[in-house]
This record gives sequence, C-alpha cells and structure tokens, in this order.
Amino acid sequence: MKFKGCLALAGAITVSTALSLILATPRQGFADDQSAPSQDQIIPDDGVRIQRVVLAELPQNARHVTFSADDNRAAYIDSKAGKEAVVVNGKPGPLFDKILFPDAYDESVFSPDSLRMAYSAKRGDKYTMIVDEKEGPTYDEIGEYHFSPDSKRLAYVARRGNTEFLVVDGKDGPAFDKVSKCIFSQDSSHLLYWAKQDGKQFFVLDGVKGPQYSNIKEPKLSPDGKRLAFVEDLGDRERIIIDGKAQPVFTRIGELYFSPDSSHLAYNAEQNNKWLAVVDGVQGPPFDNIQDICFSPDSKRWAYTGDRGKKSQAVIDGTAGPAFDVVDGSSMKFSPDSKHFVYGASTFASDEVRSIVHDGKQVTQAQGAQFNPKDSGLVYRHDDQATSWRLVMSDKEVPGQVPIYAIGFAPTGNHWAGVTEVFGSQRNAKPKFAVILDGEAGPSFDKIFPEKDVYTFASPNFNADGSVYFGAIDGDQALRVVLKPARNAP
Repeated sequence: MKFKGCLALAGAITVSTALSLILATPRQGFADDQSAPSQDQIIPDDGVRIQRVVLAELPQNARHVTFSADDNRAAYIDSKAGKEAVVVNGKPGPLFDKILFPDAYDESVFSPDSLRMAYSAKRGDKYTMIVDEKEGPTYDEIGEYHFSPDSKRLAYVARRGNTEFLVVDGKDGPAFDKVSKCIFSQDSSHLLYWAKQDGKQFFVLDGVKGPQYSNIKEPKLSPDGKRLAFVEDLGDRERIIIDGKAQPVFTRIGELYFSPDSSHLAYNAEQNNKWLAVVDGVQGPPFDNIQDICFSPDSKRWAYTGDRGKKSQAVIDGTAGPAFDVVDGSSMKFSPDSKHFVYGASTFASDEVRSIVHDGKQVTQAQGAQFNPKDSGLVYRHDDQATSWRLVMSDKEVPGQVPIYAIGFAPTGNHWAGVTEVFGSQRNAKPKFAVILDGEAGPSFDKIFPEKDVYTFASPNFNADGSVYFGAIDGDQALRVVLKPARNAP
C-alpha cells in the first residue's frame, strides 16, 4: 500500500523572490568555450566575498543528500552493515532497517523554517516517525508527511491493521477505512484531509467531518483557508462543490485554482468534446484543450492556455493571443504590479524557434522571462545562435555570454542571481555549476541546490544585504556557500 501525502497549500521550499525553474538544453564545450565565465566575471575567492562552510563530509554511499531551506543543515542517508541512519551535519541518528525520505522535489525532511526535521523509518515490520530526533509510536505503515507552512505542525497518514488515520502533532486522529490528501492552509490554521468509511467518502476539516459522497476528489482550500472546493464524480459526469453548493455538471473537470485573495475560483471543464475555462461560474470559449490557469497577484486578472487543432494560444482576460505550435503554460506569469503579462512559446519549421510574448509583443529567440520585483521590468535570456547566450534586463543586454539556467531577484530588486554551467578542460567531462551574482560568477561545484535535475534549478536565496546563499556539493563535501555583492553594487 502506498499512501498519498500531506501537502501544504504554499510551496515547501522557500526561495528568492521570482523563483524560476527553467529547463535549458545542455551545451557541449571546453574550458575556453564562450559559455564559461571570463576572468573579469569571476568573483575573487578571497574569503571575504565568498564564504564556504563545510556542513558534512559525504561517504561514497551517501544517498538522498538534501539541504534545509536556509542551507545551514545538510542531511543524507548512510548505510552500514545492512542498517541505515540519517546523518545531519555529520551527526548520525539511530539505526534502522530502512529510512524513507520524500521522493517529491518540493517535499523535504526539514521544516520550512529549517529548525525542525522529520522522516519515517522501518525497524522489523513496524514503521515510526522520527520528529526532532525523537522516535514516535510504531505503525504498520506510514505515508508521506508534511510540515505546516509555519513549521509548527506536522501531519502524516498512518495505518494499523485495516484502519487508517491522520496523525497530527503526535496524536492519532479518528480511524477510517482510508485516509489521504492532507492539506494545510497557507496560514497553517486549517487542516483538511480526505477519508473513506463504509463505502462513503468525505472531507474532514479541522476535525469536523463533512457531508458524505460516493466519490469526491481534487480538494482545494482557498489561500485564506475559509473556502473549500472539490470535484464530485457522478459516474459519467462531474461537478464542482464549492462552499457546500453544487455547480453545473460537466463531462469532466480538470484542476481547480483559487485567486490569491481567495475570492475567485477557476477551473477547466469538458463539455461536448470541448474544454472551457470557467471563472466564477462564467464559461469561456471552447478549445480542444485548456490548462495552466493563473491569476494576477491582485486577483483581478487571469490567463490560461488553449489548444485548437495543432495550434496553441494564451488567453489573457478572455482575449486569445497569437497562435503558436506550443505555448508553455508553466511560463505564464503576471508582473508583481499585475499590469504586465509574459509567456514563452515555440514554433517549428526546420528548427525550433523559441519566443516570449510580453504584453502582446513577440521577441524571438528568447526564453526564461521573468519580472523584476522592483519595477516589473522584464528579464529574459536571448538565445541567438550567432552570439549564443545573452541576458536582457529592461531592454538592456547584460555583458557576457554564459548560459544561465535560473534567475532570481532580491526582494528589493537591486540584485539578481542565477545558475550557470562551467565546462571542464577534458572532452565528455561532467559539467560543473556556479552561481552568478550581479553578473559575476562564484566558484564552480558538482551540484547546486535546490536542484530538480541536472539542468533544472531554483534560483539562490537572498539575504537582506544582497548576498546570496545556497547549498552545494563539491567532491565529498556538502557546503553552505555565501556570495557577497561588490561594494559598489546598489
């Protein structure tokens, strides 16, 4: 049996403003390739502007290396003589037959505030949760687990015999036939989960059992935790239940989205073999497919992608944009002031041509667009094949031509940072990675965290003084690295 996990409505990993997860195509090259930072772009490793702290020496068999959100703690699973232990900053925990870390990229054994830690472990035929270095009760099985956004609460699904229940802050909840889909509200004050008993399904919100249904799914709590929406499956039809009220019936219903202020609900629904975007009950035009609905920060605007035939469009405030072969719905974003909108798109002829569309204006051979939180200025990467990589900020090119896979800004918008690739001197050597701060590259490492896969990163975190910090692995060391901006930087 594999349990569904507990999810917080807010993301589990806190990164800098305008976090970016950008997948870029890897390049082939050498040390003298233009993709490597030039000498005048490298921050001198003098111990002042670059600070390294060794968190742990990693053995060869270290598995699942992970860092806390503040990168002050590094944990991994160590195996010896058929037993496993979690090691945190070099300190090993108790031995178990098996240690279970979360598989999902956005889940962590560390709490969002980095001060707490939890993981499940197996000893013999029983499972237990280790929370803040203390072993909890034993169960026949433990599902995935999650801290609340404020890190004060922990919930997980457990099983004893044929009954399942939610364990919250170390206390077993009521027993049901099945339990899953645990969600904390953004303010951590509300907790929702799905349960099944005697063939009927229902949600339990803050310990109160809701109405029973034959089949319900896709629960969503509003950001303020005061509204609940979910899908009721009627067999050959589906409908939304929001605030306890049933909405119109459709053939199928996709994902549900609340606006940031919790006042609007949007979802995509199928009717007569076409898909519609439904916002506050108002149906939009039909498409062959609709996905990636998003709201502006002020909750007054919305956008989504719609496909017709072999073409795709972005629909903003109900108006469809130009048609492309592909519109990347995951790239759609409104500016912090909600006045501007940008997304990525591609056309295919003899070669793929990537573009961004900013307030209706197309820029070809560009991708990875973001907004500066300071002034909502546009930032993107120009991938001209003739001149390679160029970073453009507020219509001005940043000097240097290096591949930047993720860009993030300090909350003030006065500093920016990204991750770049550094090639070795030997052909087929594994690439290393470095963080660029305000156009200057720091030292290279084998891995930089947070990392989804080898070419997909989250942008580094910023301190109040404009410096960035991140976790890294170099050889057999797990490190916390801090890069400080130049003194003359704004």
